Amino acid sequence: MVLFAALCVVLAFVRPRLFCGIEDDSRAAARSILNEELSTLQEDFACGRISESLYARGLADVERRALEDMAPAANPVVAAKGPWTTVGLTASLVIVACALAVYGKIGSPGLINFVADYQSGGIMKSDGSLADKDAQYDEALLSAYLERNPSDERAQTLYARLLVKAKKWPEAALAYKRALDLNGKVSRDPEVIGEYAASVMSIGTAESYAQSIGILDRALRLDERNYNLHELAAIANLELQRWTPAREHLEVLLSQISMDVPAYKSIAETAAYCGRMERLHKEKMELIAKKKAEWEKQREADKASSEPSP
Repeated sequence: MVLFAALCVVLAFVRPRLFCGIEDDSRAAARSILNEELSTLQEDFACGRISESLYARGLADVERRALEDMAPAANPVVAAKGPWTTVGLTASLVIVACALAVYGKIGSPGLINFVADYQSGGIMKSDGSLADKDAQYDEALLSAYLERNPSDERAQTLYARLLVKAKKWPEAALAYKRALDLNGKVSRDPEVIGEYAASVMSIGTAESYAQSIGILDRALRLDERNYNLHELAAIANLELQRWTPAREHLEVLLSQISMDVPAYKSIAETAAYCGRMERLHKEKMELIAKKKAEWEKQREADKASSEPSP
């Protein structure tokens, strides 16, 4: 539907007088107005100001009026055909063929703005880290783009962030994983790896917390003093009651902030709690080991007493 409307607009507005005959000024003015309406409609849709359904209805209306405008006049005055007519028709066919090729590669026209930003490097800095760019991208359009360009790591990461905003944690984690599995610059960015770990943690299961710890270890190998990464690692280990690594990550946090910071006290108290639980766990394990040794010793003694004397 969209492609058919676009072709109609091309025929209605781009066709030069050179090979279409003489037209009156009123029809030319009407076409100019329709052209402006089409441009405004496409701009509003690309910027997200109108929904897809409104965009489709608008295109249908432009298509209808374009077809009416293309209807032959009551008494048309047709110009004599000449060599320029053939040239013009050939040029029109080439334009339509190019439009079809671009549509087949990119898909919806609403992706053009995203592709332009992508080509200019607006999503990623020169050093490979992702820029903080507060742009509005459509999740569905970006998903369609990635179906044709699955190896675009920047687009995969941007798509993952859109899913995080929508709180679609499993989908976001999968999108981050796809971006990192491409082994490009993003796979060496500790911040992005940390975002991946956070999305996995947000799933909220014991398995997801355990998985996030491995992801955070990977990120910390790239930036061992990163405050946010240690904070996430402390949370994940606390959820799994891994007191020793939780305490170690909390102590790293304490070493990086001043005692005047409001969070310092709560972090210190949590680290102290981890230390107590660590000692209790150690004592419990020692008691279990002692009981097990006593049980083994008693079992050996019972076995020896049950054996007949020689």
